[in-house]
Amino acid sequence: MINSIHKVLMEGQSKTPEWVEKFNNFSRDERIDFIEKYKKQVVRLLPKIIQFFKDRLGDKLIDITVGEKNVFYGNEMYSGTKIVLRFHFNDNPYYWELMSLKHEIWNDLISFFNIDMGYYGVPFELEFE
Repeated sequence: MINSIHKVLMEGQSKTPEWVEKFNNFSRDERIDFIEKYKKQVVRLLPKIIQFFKDRLGDKLIDITVGEKNVFYGNEMYSGTKIVLRFHFNDNPYYWELMSLKHEIWNDLISFFNIDMGYYGVPFELEFE
């Protein structure tokens, strides 16, 4: 009985995106190609992402800067770069405020831009200052 309830509850939670299932079945070269295409897609979305968060966060935010960071994808034995979005806030928010902002930003990226950094191979990262 407990196993049945657990199974039903787990099915109700969000499922793994379809692209992740495909990615896991790709060959090494296909995964590398996917990562690079995903990065180009993120680069094209950057102006919209930045404007969205400037509007959404308003006075809490000083600026958002964009950078790159070297990354090594161990499963593919491949080195590349990922996009880093740095959020610069007015005041040093208290820990719980910063955690709340991080959670909001993470969820907004998933909801509005379909970017979920919780999965392997996503060439995108956030930093908070």
